[in-house]
This record gives sequence, structure tokens and C-alpha cells, in this order.
Amino acid sequence: MKKYIVALLIVGLFLSACSIRQEITPSTEQIETDEICIVDNPAVRNGFLEAMQKTLVERGYKPKVFSKNDKALDDCKYNIIYTANWKWDLALYMAYAKIDVIHNNRVVAAALYDSNHGGANPKKWVKGDNKVSELISQMLPLKNGAQPQVQEKTAENAQAK
Repeated sequence: MKKYIVALLIVGLFLSACSIRQEITPSTEQIETDEICIVDNPAVRNGFLEAMQKTLVERGYKPKVFSKNDKALDDCKYNIIYTANWKWDLALYMAYAKIDVIHNNRVVAAALYDSNHGGANPKKWVKGDNKVSELISQMLPLKNGAQPQVQEKTAENAQAK
């Protein structure tokens, strides 16, 4: 019996160390415009930026991409800055993503996804563009009568509900 309890404790400790952190701070203010400027981060894989743009368009926004030194950013009311990285563990997967929406020099919406401590957790192997879409959708309200996109039922979505 002692061996059984010890084995359960070890498994419990192992699984608790395999955590994935996701934190969303949705916009608490009404987004005044449908134009959102994205500050390009060339250190992040291209698919991430494309997924952000696609999701923003689906939600009724008009994203524009600028380099971080572009003076046109000064005219943008809302800017998105982001970073993300991928890791290899039997397959390439998005291990970390952080997205901030900035208005008047303050963060008005934010998302963080961190599976760096995911260990043996199979949920860490997310498809990056799906996760980006999920994060943006939870951060920003729909604009201009846009309809929410119907997501396919995936194993990850089914487990989350």
C-alpha cells in the first residue's frame, strides 16, 4: 500500500510540473477605431503575424503592419506588439507567445501563452495559428458587425470546455 501511495505522489508531482500558463486580459475599453497597427517583429516566424492579421480581419479590424521605427506608428491609436518562440520536442511547437495592445502608451489588452514548463503535457503541441486566433479573439471585441468564426471542434477545444 505504501508503494502505491508513493507512486501516486510521484506521478502527481510530475504532472503538476507539466503546466501550461495562459493569461488573457481582455480590452476593458471600447476600441474606438477599426484600424489597428501591428509593430512587426522579424524575430518571430512569419505564420504568427499572418495568423494575427487574419484573425483581426475576421473580427472586423483593419490591421496595418509597420516596422518598429516607422514614423507612421505615431499616428496609430492602437498598436499591437508581440513576441513568440518555438521549441522542438519530437515536433516543432509554439512554446511562448505574448501579445499586447497599446493605446495612449498603456496596455489595454494582453495575452500570454507559455508552455515552456509543459514537460510531458500533450497540450503543448498546439497549432500556432489556432492559438494566436484564440488569444486575439479573447482579447479584442468584434467590430463593425463581424460575426464570430465557428471553430472546428478539436481535441484541445473539447477538453477545455
